[in-house]
Amino acid sequence: MKVEQLLSDFLESNKISASALARAIGVSAAAISQFRQGVYKGDLKTLSQKVESYILNYQSKDKKATKKDEFFLSKDAKMANFIINEAINEREIALIYGTAGSGKTTILREFTRKNPNAVLIEATCHTSAKVLLDELCGALKIDGVSGVNAKLKAAAKFLKENDKIILIDEAEHLPLKALEDLRRIYDFSGTSMILCGTEILLNNLMGKNKELRQLYSRICGKWAMQGLSQAECDEFFTAGIFSYTNGNFRSSAKLYKKALRLAQLNDTTLDDELILNATQMVILG
Repeated sequence: MKVEQLLSDFLESNKISASALARAIGVSAAAISQFRQGVYKGDLKTLSQKVESYILNYQSKDKKATKKDEFFLSKDAKMANFIINEAINEREIALIYGTAGSGKTTILREFTRKNPNAVLIEATCHTSAKVLLDELCGALKIDGVSGVNAKLKAAAKFLKENDKIILIDEAEHLPLKALEDLRRIYDFSGTSMILCGTEILLNNLMGKNKELRQLYSRICGKWAMQGLSQAECDEFFTAGIFSYTNGNFRSSAKLYKKALRLAQLNDTTLDDELILNATQMVILG
């Protein structure tokens, strides 16, 4: 298909005006009009490249947005949600853990999106006990309290009186004091808590010297993320991805998006050869 016809079809199907496209690629509306009619007298090759690049980027962004907004109910998602809901019903602490990129954060964010009473704290390597309590009090809108101990007591009091669920993502970053503060908040409030992280979190909770045995003994449910099965990977992404990613959700998403862009670039359908080529362009952990 000629670029001129490709452009006309693209503008019509996406309800984009020619003048808007012209502004986006930095040419005049008249140039686009002449290009579509096949009478453009300027640098046709350069303009064609600009048009093709714009269409490719637009389609890629549109596809990414669709995938980003989609939530795939995999076995991991079903079981993680089961563990979360069990913890809520029994007012317990639960643990979800697995390798990086297995989809843990996506599951927690989706749960938070659907449950307004859920409070999601995303820890980092800088999240000390003080930072954790500051973030928790901020999320609960607790003001006018200073001091770590006072904030702990205030958060516990608020949680005891209100229906909330605390979810801590990347909890492997939390130091011992922060984890102990969470245990005390749980003891004082009985609020359901979900700790989520990599296998390092499980090792931290078990501990060489059993420093956190009181917290570990309070965990009543856990789910170890298994990754996408081949059938799930084929269904949500496409056939041919699983053999390179072994079901890692993040790696599968990266590889699929790169292969899809290659297919769009070459104006062809996604196939095994394009997926193989795409593996050379992404880091698959």
